[in-house]
Amino acid sequence: MKNIVLSQQSAKNLITSKHDVDVLFKDKRSGIYYYVELKYDDNHDTGKFVDINRKFIKTYAGLVNKLGIKDMKQLKPILYYLNRKIMKGNIYVPEETHIYRGEKLFKEFLTIKYDDVDKYLKNVSEDREIVEIFDNLYKKIRFGK
Repeated sequence: MKNIVLSQQSAKNLITSKHDVDVLFKDKRSGIYYYVELKYDDNHDTGKFVDINRKFIKTYAGLVNKLGIKDMKQLKPILYYLNRKIMKGNIYVPEETHIYRGEKLFKEFLTIKYDDVDKYLKNVSEDREIVEIFDNLYKKIRFGK
């Protein structure tokens, strides 16, 4: 991450591209910016693992440039997975410092409890009416029915 800050500071011919930012906030007490990329699941089997990490790192680099970050401690990127499942270790992003799972984000920054959100999402995902709505939507999109 430190190399990104250094290269963004020294780059003269920047390539411009657009990336969406899931969450960006500034801690009023510390003055630190936090960029959070939100994902439901750490699922490497989807083939999206490399793309997720590429987007995460490129968006971080763009924010370093856009926000004028001079010290890597001024902006902390976090790749957040709502559930606690770990498929494999991440070779692109440091697990202990920049990947949060489950309740870690909630404990550090939020007043609502992770378990309350998790329970609510489980109730919604197991509701037969909601499952039927999503099944019908899938059929309509997939098969035009």
